Amino acid sequence: MSAPMNFSIPADLKKYLADLDAFIETQILPLQHKDDNNRFFDHRREHARTDWDAGGLPRKEWEDLLAESRRLADEAGFYRLSLPKKYGGQNSEDGRGSNLWMAVIREHLAAKGLGLFNDLQNEHRLKAESYEWTLNMPTDHATVSIKDVWVPESAALGPIHNGLGVAQAFVHENRIRQAASSLGAAVYCVQQSVEYANERAPFGTPLSHNQGIQFPLVELATQCEMLRQLIRKTALEMDSMPHHEIERKIGDKVSMCNYWANRLCTQAADRAIQVHGGNGYSRHYPFEHIWRHHRRYRITEGSEEIQMRKIAAYLFGFGGRKSLVDATKQESKL
Repeated sequence: MSAPMNFSIPADLKKYLADLDAFIETQILPLQHKDDNNRFFDHRREHARTDWDAGGLPRKEWEDLLAESRRLADEAGFYRLSLPKKYGGQNSEDGRGSNLWMAVIREHLAAKGLGLFNDLQNEHRLKAESYEWTLNMPTDHATVSIKDVWVPESAALGPIHNGLGVAQAFVHENRIRQAASSLGAAVYCVQQSVEYANERAPFGTPLSHNQGIQFPLVELATQCEMLRQLIRKTALEMDSMPHHEIERKIGDKVSMCNYWANRLCTQAADRAIQVHGGNGYSRHYPFEHIWRHHRRYRITEGSEEIQMRKIAAYLFGFGGRKSLVDATKQESKL
């Protein structure tokens, strides 16, 4: 029999979140409010970040601000958490930097809303041949090229000829962490909508007294609660097995978390816009930015259709999956 699942957050992770919040309050928020840096986060954010005359690329001032925040985070020991200690990280056998830790942290930050502490847009590029104008600007989609790149043997990650395993490890970890971020953003949208509905009282009655306001938010809040448990359970299981076993044993659960979280986030952002009415449609509120950013994750990171196709492969035994599913079931009986 498998050991019982513990859904409580470890005490050392709770302390880490508290330390992270203190760092944000004392270091990151003052930087965000310095000079006119808030232009990158208020209603001016898209224009402030985008150099329209340079193909829609990020403005230098915006990238300089991100670089400074990264420097502060690195000095404080927060930037490389999930990396091995030999690379300046804190990943260790006690769980620090694990998939569970990263999922909890990513949700925690996204649930705080938008700001320099949790920006949605900062990409890095090798040489870019062209840039695409997208729904979410500054542009973060480019055609890149790599020529005459020599990779020394010392730079190889893991055993030679194990590239697929490394790639799959990245995909699984990235998908579960992205799911956690989308969940956090969804929680933020729901919480802000509840607060607004309680405060906004047209004709003397709060909006929250209207079941047409209540029920959609109840459904979203319920889905957030259920998704959180699946994300953390899946992350914990990922931490308990070698990378090469994740795809075979719980790849479908990773896909479930990812595609549903990204969809849920866009639904929550859309509902927040609706609840806030004209204010929600305004760029003075962050919901349109959350929707634009997270909408792309229903296409990137493996589209919804690709994720659902993978789940179907586990469920119905497509593409030789049946033998893997049966083997996994057999192992669970042992």
